[in-house]
Amino acid sequence: MAATSPGEAPSGTATGGDGAPPEGGAESAEGGAESAEGGAESAEGGAESAEGDGDGQHGPEPAEGGAEPVVGDGDGAHGAEPADGDGAGDHGDGAAERCSRARRLAQEGDLEAAAAIFEEVVRGGAEAFRAEAALGLAVALQDLGDHEGAREADRAAMATGHPEYGPRAAYHLALLCRWEGDDAGEQAAWAAVLDAEHSGYAPAAHYGLGRLADADGRSEEASEHWRAALDSGDPLFAGAAAHDLAGRLLDAGEADDALAVAEAGLAAVEFPPLRLLLGILRLEQALRAFTQAAESGDPEVTPLAVELLARGLPLRGDDEAAAETWGIGLTHPDPVIAADIRARLRRGFPAADPAADEATEDGGFLERRDAGGRGAGGLGAEGHHAPEPRDAEWADAQQGQWPRDGSGDRPDDAVGEPAAPEVERWWEPYLESAVRGGSLPMLAGEAFGALDRMYALLAVPYAQAPATGSRRGRADDPALRGATGEALRLPSEYVWGDDLHASFRERLRRALASDTDVLPPDWPHTTTR
Repeated sequence: MAATSPGEAPSGTATGGDGAPPEGGAESAEGGAESAEGGAESAEGGAESAEGDGDGQHGPEPAEGGAEPVVGDGDGAHGAEPADGDGAGDHGDGAAERCSRARRLAQEGDLEAAAAIFEEVVRGGAEAFRAEAALGLAVALQDLGDHEGAREADRAAMATGHPEYGPRAAYHLALLCRWEGDDAGEQAAWAAVLDAEHSGYAPAAHYGLGRLADADGRSEEASEHWRAALDSGDPLFAGAAAHDLAGRLLDAGEADDALAVAEAGLAAVEFPPLRLLLGILRLEQALRAFTQAAESGDPEVTPLAVELLARGLPLRGDDEAAAETWGIGLTHPDPVIAADIRARLRRGFPAADPAADEATEDGGFLERRDAGGRGAGGLGAEGHHAPEPRDAEWADAQQGQWPRDGSGDRPDDAVGEPAAPEVERWWEPYLESAVRGGSLPMLAGEAFGALDRMYALLAVPYAQAPATGSRRGRADDPALRGATGEALRLPSEYVWGDDLHASFRERLRRALASDTDVLPPDWPHTTTR
């Protein structure tokens, strides 16, 4: 499971004046908990959390021009206000006023002028304002593209030992290094933040150090830092830390511990990616419970457990395990359980229509077709399917079956009973296989693609045939006959084509009351015997 990453990139805007890291920290727009796709490896394993940004991290992330990690007067100016906010203590050299003017210039977009004033204060201003000016200079230089100069200015602010601007500068330096891909520089800067013992910036430092340790394979160290960030309850970093820690625990197969961490994180702060991960963790718990229930062998429990497990596994991207689960259920040694599982697999399948299929037994296939009736799969005179009445025997057979449309519960007295026998059409094994293997969309795409091509082959010559007022006149048109042959051959391109041809061959033989095939062996590719 991927971790998430801290920090907006250093930028030219300051945030509020409360000494906290900048707002907008833990971002969720590019993160999110990982869904079904890319899930856990095994049937009882964990589902992965979300694919995040480039390195899979959540949390505050450096971005071009990002947000400056220092606090100021809340107006978006560079640098930060003096502790008293009114310029007191400038020792008569105007350092406080010059810092305020530099921030206003930066806010107006005159970064070069702002940098020049900040540098003057750093070089010769009152000592009390040098840390503030150095930090403002670092931000201005970063926005001007002079990253090396920005680093030097951050280090100058840190070197003053100022209790507020020192850790702010270290925070800014860490994010600048993060943005530039300098892991060593970032780690050193975050360590400096922790050394300053500033509670407003420690959660960000723990989160950043946890991310770096995780990327370097130091999982124990990463967990310690993430737990520290989580325990802080910080609104920007506690949720992101919980998300990444829970993900790593899930990857290690410690789903229960991961769940506890996720719940603790959400108790501290609402973090949407963590909320999604919590759902995935609970899904993992459910899948483990379904597995245990399926292995019970209880005819009133096993069929439903198998279905829930098989339909739940694809949610974490494990179609192969889902297919295996269905396969094991369908071959269960208890025939009652196996039959019930097959009925559940076929949930939503259209019920068989014996009246339509039996129409071929007495020649009705040809008679109904020629009369414009529906027949066995034919069309009515207006081109619509004409429903056939279903006999009482068929209706009685349906009463004991599990509902195939999923609209209701199976009656209690029918639990464990095998599904009533029904006529299996040639295409149903393909449907069952597609449901088992998660390839139903592909099969549907093939079927609709074939239908579309066959329709196109027949529609053009049919539309262009002379309107003689006779159906036979149209059917005898050479172009239409050629198109019909091509359309009939088209299904051969698909894996199910041969079964379609075989079904028609058998239905035609029965319709003509013949004991032998009435079509050439390789029909429809040839039309003569």
